[in-house]
Amino acid sequence: MAMVFMLVDHSGILLFPKLYFLRIIGRLAFPIFAFLATEGYFHTRNLKKYLLRLLCFAIISEIPYNILKTGTIYDYSRRNVLWTLLFGILLIHAIEYIRNKYDSIFLHILTIISACAISFIFGIIVRADYGYAGIMTMLVFYLFKERKMQNLFCQAILLFAINTFILNSSCVFIGNIGIPKQLFAVFSLIPIWLYKGKQGYKSKTLSFIYYSFYPLHIILLVIIHIAIH
Repeated sequence: MAMVFMLVDHSGILLFPKLYFLRIIGRLAFPIFAFLATEGYFHTRNLKKYLLRLLCFAIISEIPYNILKTGTIYDYSRRNVLWTLLFGILLIHAIEYIRNKYDSIFLHILTIISACAISFIFGIIVRADYGYAGIMTMLVFYLFKERKMQNLFCQAILLFAINTFILNSSCVFIGNIGIPKQLFAVFSLIPIWLYKGKQGYKSKTLSFIYYSFYPLHIILLVIIHIAIH
């Protein structure tokens, strides 16, 4: 589902810029990827390999991403979203390490506050897609992981806040009421909440497809864009 939403979103950027609803549908992609990356941290058998795969595909995806966003091979002001997911997992691992090593509640709170501050700095320096807001989204799914009603409520409220106040976006007008485009990302919680915590079909081939989809679908869209223009 996340891949489909992403494909729709990027098709709206390159191929159908006048079909604004494609960008709205695309808002559902990132929160699902953020959720899956966070789940992946807890279920991976080898964290180093997990991080290495993300790093490799982040590097591979950089040129296709720049072409998609700016039409240039390199743009210092932008980085693809895999860097955000990679750094988010590193922060979650750091928090987990401290929580498991020390029993101090004060230290746990201080660690979380520090993680938020570090993610803010990451957003400014690295300038990866979604940046600070993206890592905060991952932290929301990490800190409120347990399937309890109060946790689901916190997920909804915090994703609403992140996508309304941190991520700036243009508005969709229904009558005279303007709704920020990014706010539609909150609807991604519907499929996320329907997740039962059970792993689906797994294979090395399928895993490779999931990772390679990001750069490959961008390259394909760029080729189609060039062909029709």
